[in-house]
Amino acid sequence: MKTNENIQDFYIEAAKFLAGELNSEEQQAFSNRCAVPENKTLFNEMKRDWNKIRMTQKSSTINTDRAWNTLFNKLESESLIATPEYKNNFTFGAWLKVAAVVTIMVSIGGVFYLNPFKSSQIAIETVSENETLVRTLADGSTVYLSGNTTLLFPEKFASKERLVNLTGEAFFEVAPDRSKPFRIETNGAIVEVVGTSFKLKSLSKTDFAIQVETGIVKVFDTQNDNKSFTVTAGEQLIASNNTFLKSNFTKGSNKLNPAKRIHFKDETLGNVIEVVNRNYGSSLTASTNNLSSRRITVTFQGSSIDTIVAVLCASLELKASSENGQTVLTEKGQ
Repeated sequence: MKTNENIQDFYIEAAKFLAGELNSEEQQAFSNRCAVPENKTLFNEMKRDWNKIRMTQKSSTINTDRAWNTLFNKLESESLIATPEYKNNFTFGAWLKVAAVVTIMVSIGGVFYLNPFKSSQIAIETVSENETLVRTLADGSTVYLSGNTTLLFPEKFASKERLVNLTGEAFFEVAPDRSKPFRIETNGAIVEVVGTSFKLKSLSKTDFAIQVETGIVKVFDTQNDNKSFTVTAGEQLIASNNTFLKSNFTKGSNKLNPAKRIHFKDETLGNVIEVVNRNYGSSLTASTNNLSSRRITVTFQGSSIDTIVAVLCASLELKASSENGQTVLTEKGQ
């Protein structure tokens, strides 16, 4: 039976073979490994995924790269995970170098799709119903995506506006910037804000709803250019029979539920700490800016603050100490 180390080594060597990064001797050695039926089956699966990736690279449309994600998830399915520190716009060859460094897998859940071949646009998609995927955008805004939700956003926002596209359901905490409005295109309407928080659901042109927790939100009816609505904190706007109806709702009901799976992928430790503090009422902090910028992939489910701190320390080799009412995370040995 293969060990995790053997499987990890085979996946990396196979990916290097497909990427043309092996010399002639290494290619021959790998071909000999593929003479084993089990290895041959694994390699054929990877080759099929690789061909799909190559086809995706030639496509001009911006789609989620499911083939690339499938290949990455093969490592995760075997209790393997690439080191948390990587960039969204890296090449496949660069990913192989990163994938060679393997750390302990920390409760990976759900599905996260990322398109590494389009540096200007990133697509993420969730499929797990009982999970919230947290993503921090380039402007500092935080998005909490529910299951069966797709978010399209740029790696860097344009100079005059912050434009994203949503299909599904998400909670937004938009960073204030009056000079650059935040716009969300959906199937049901266009939402525009400067800095506020709200829950938004848009599955179709007739299935749209928004609940505003703080601030003011403008909603533009895509079916009627002359119609727009202003929704303030404590109000909700719902589309019904091609008509928008506004009413009140109970504020605070959209707060992130710690009992659900809360998933971070390729997030900086600083962003993770900010989200945890905001939703758990904790006082975590990183000791240095360099530590805050380290990236991590991690999932918490029904976790207490003590458990969250323990997981962060174990996954990034940190230690925690109490200083002036705060829990400070520092590098071991410092």
